[in-house]
Amino acid sequence: MAGWLKLHRTIEDWEWYTDANVMRLFLHLLVKANYKPSRFKGQEVPAGSVVAGRTALSAQLGMSEQQVRTALDKLLSTNEITINSTNKFSIISILCWEKYQDDNQQDSQQVTNKQPTDNQQVTTSKEGKKVKKEEGNNITVIFQPDNFNDWYSQYPRKIGKKAAEKAFAKAIKDGVTIDQLNQGVEAYNQEISDAGTSTKFIKHPSTWLNQGCYDDDHGQIIHDKPGRDDKKPRSIFEIGDEVATRMGWE
Repeated sequence: MAGWLKLHRTIEDWEWYTDANVMRLFLHLLVKANYKPSRFKGQEVPAGSVVAGRTALSAQLGMSEQQVRTALDKLLSTNEITINSTNKFSIISILCWEKYQDDNQQDSQQVTNKQPTDNQQVTTSKEGKKVKKEEGNNITVIFQPDNFNDWYSQYPRKIGKKAAEKAFAKAIKDGVTIDQLNQGVEAYNQEISDAGTSTKFIKHPSTWLNQGCYDDDHGQIIHDKPGRDDKKPRSIFEIGDEVATRMGWE
């Protein structure tokens, strides 16, 4: 995720500064938060907010879900964050978000976007950034390997990484934002955790990207094995035909 944020040295005086788990979680939320308002699954996501779940945060930070829950409770207790929960995901908002922002960040971005474009379509920098400049407008589409690696580390099934990277780059080129992809995979993680979905039923990351699943309503539960309730009821005629076949009456 591009950009940067401000962190004042007075944070050393913060009451949670020496609590390793709370500090890690809070910094992670700062880094992952939207820098401008957006929408996700019909919900408003304000600037300074993250769409997340305990399962996704646990995987990203290497903390147990109980440690994540405890750290969130501590941040809530001192009004550092608010949490708006739905039946699919949670929106975690950082209070006083503007204190951590560079005032010139958006202005600098606008100046960059207004710079004249030339005939060079693809530029590769030493850091491996690939920038495609669209002639005749001010839109610059950026693919950064770090963005993909961060997203891939969250995805619940590690398979076909090269194919996933190509699909990720295509999604970015087509106008899908990093926030959409990260929020989508966090919601997907929460869905499969709640459903207890087996790994074999989790989509390959490239498939998930190519099918645009980041815009799906992740509410469908996938069962490992169909139970009795999952079977279609049979009519009395179908049952009669089966009995006749078994008895050799046909």
